[in-house]
Amino acid sequence: MHVPGKYGNFDERFCDELKTWIGGRRVLETFAGNGLLASMLANRNVDIVSTTTFSGHDAHHLGMFHDVIEMDAVAAVSRYGSECDILLMCWPTTDEATTRSALLWEGKPIVFIGEVTDHSLGFGGLGGCATDLFFDITVETERFESYRPKNMLDQAAVRMLRADARERLAMSFSKTSFRGN
Repeated sequence: MHVPGKYGNFDERFCDELKTWIGGRRVLETFAGNGLLASMLANRNVDIVSTTTFSGHDAHHLGMFHDVIEMDAVAAVSRYGSECDILLMCWPTTDEATTRSALLWEGKPIVFIGEVTDHSLGFGGLGGCATDLFFDITVETERFESYRPKNMLDQAAVRMLRADARERLAMSFSKTSFRGN
């Protein structure tokens, strides 16, 4: 079944595996779009707070599947981070909101669903979700085996902020040269 605004591959097996992994922990979802994944998890009794900026590509104008709060990812982590145990990022946009959110999330798991950059593949390995910096400051700790990717870069995995994330961040900025007028 085609669902407008559905980017991940959320079948029943995957949602059951994700629910089992979450257990009784509370989830903060950023980049929730029309709330499809939140709806599927809430139907499995997952306690979830969903947020998004309601961008044009998420099909929210065609209808919502779950209550979603209009709030950017960084503001959501700042507001709800102390109340939640898991950060869920589903097909985030390629801006620094993922990186900034991960830095604020410190020490708690991030479930990332979407395209992951793989530089070993050259230009074909440039993912369309998050930024290279996000993948540089986080590390994959486990993968959801029941998730069926739509392409070779698509995956669902748990990521954690690296212990040296702030040093990596500083290194990335020191490599960037800025010129004044």
